[in-house]
Amino acid sequence: MLIGSGGWGREPPAEAHVIRDRLESLGVAPERILCEDASTSTLENALFTARLMQAEGLDRALVVTDSYHCPRAVMTFRWFGIRAQARPVWRFGRLDRWLKAALRELLALPVYMLRLSHHKRRGERSGGS
Repeated sequence: MLIGSGGWGREPPAEAHVIRDRLESLGVAPERILCEDASTSTLENALFTARLMQAEGLDRALVVTDSYHCPRAVMTFRWFGIRAQARPVWRFGRLDRWLKAALRELLALPVYMLRLSHHKRRGERSGGS
């Protein structure tokens, strides 16, 4: 199974639909593609995708994302019970943009650890995730 994930950016279509369309154009059968098209953040992406995967009886994922985003994405998927590994996409462009993105991710890691901790406590209180 392949899962395209991601909601609308600044305007439609949802990232998940773009991924689905691209996979179909490459010959992947539509019944092998799932879409998670509601997320607007890495946390939502992992949570909503984990729910979708669990409903399909899936528990392992190969997360394909930008190279600098892999550690945070994998950490977040694992938090929600998915045995995740990453396959980075390396984009070669301007070095200053890559460094800015990498620095943003480095700063986001501890913030996400706190967000995930809060999410878990909230989920434990309400009996769900």
